[in-house]
Amino acid sequence: MAIGISASPTVLVEEEQTVTTITLTSSEPIPEGGLTVGIESPTVNGLAQLDVFAAQFENGRFVRVNDDTSGFDFLINASPATITVPIFDDQDSDAQDLTFALQPGAGYTIDPNASSVNLTLQDAESPTPEPEPEPDTNTEQKP
Repeated sequence: MAIGISASPTVLVEEEQTVTTITLTSSEPIPEGGLTVGIESPTVNGLAQLDVFAAQFENGRFVRVNDDTSGFDFLINASPATITVPIFDDQDSDAQDLTFALQPGAGYTIDPNASSVNLTLQDAESPTPEPEPEPDTNTEQKP
């Protein structure tokens, strides 16, 4: 069975408390007792960018978070399974991209067309640029 992952929306803004829905799908029915899949990010502490304590689940649940909080194992009970989670406002004004990818595991393959999700995390409180000085338009010549 092939497992795929997708997310919508993929642009999350901290001050707007944007909520994304991560969806896990299967090409076949999920076996009785569920199927645990691994999802990882190359970003250490990547999960901290999302408010995982406010996450809501349908047809699945978190099983464990890995040691550096860059990923997690998720038990899928039926397809599709969803994780609805808001961005976490970390008071950091830097924008960042965050990728979560399915990891190979027992009992499933990874859909090559839906193997990862890329989230763009933005902060609306980016510094306001200084205005450009007005050019001197006074062209009168003095006697």
